[in-house]
Amino acid sequence: MPVDARPARLADCPITVEGFSGPLDLLLRLVEERRLPVTELSLVAVTDQFLAHLASLDDVPLELVADFTVVAARLVALKARALLPRPAEPEPAGEPEPDDLVRQLQLYQAFRDAARELRLREQRGQRAYARPSVPPPPPARSKVVALDPAVLLAALRRWHRRVEPHPATLRLPPVISLRVMARRLLSRLRGGARTFRELVGRRADRRELAAGFLALLLLIRRGTVQAEQPVPFGEITVVPRERHLREAAADD
Repeated sequence: MPVDARPARLADCPITVEGFSGPLDLLLRLVEERRLPVTELSLVAVTDQFLAHLASLDDVPLELVADFTVVAARLVALKARALLPRPAEPEPAGEPEPDDLVRQLQLYQAFRDAARELRLREQRGQRAYARPSVPPPPPARSKVVALDPAVLLAALRRWHRRVEPHPATLRLPPVISLRVMARRLLSRLRGGARTFRELVGRRADRRELAAGFLALLLLIRRGTVQAEQPVPFGEITVVPRERHLREAAADD
């Protein structure tokens, strides 16, 4: 089966919207030439059809995605310019201020002086401007001091006596066992259904909340309890299953 080795182009991406049917690059050209009203163009439909075209390709080239990004940004800018209110026309500029005229004359004179200097250099044959080489810095000289090793050892001992050792203290938070947390949840469920917040405690920290949630998942997997959440991100209600609850109590 022959394989088409041509690179994918925007001209190969067909677009069909209201009032137009053809390649994507032609759509952009017609919009820029104002032969197709951009206000009636659905950019969502154009994007969806381009994504469908990408899905039909075996290999999606990054160049095609980059080209479409440029075209989409151009279409968004044209549509925003057409839909947004235009600012009021600025008043025609009057006579330039005297300071502006002086500044323009000074700038013009600076350009003329630079052009004259370049012309003189060209007449002298100075058409190339070599950059002078910067000499390397001199090598740094290390100062060697002859000292007795005994003197160095004594200085090291004096410094060591001045430095007070500070033993490092590593405080690790207590480890919460899932087995202990599961037993705690089961003991609190013997009075009936409760919310997850009531099971772990209103003042539970993040570690206790995480351990309690993992223990709850373990109990749900064992079939000991079932959880209900009426609304997304709402309160979780945990309901014990009596038979499994009695078995869990017997295991304890």
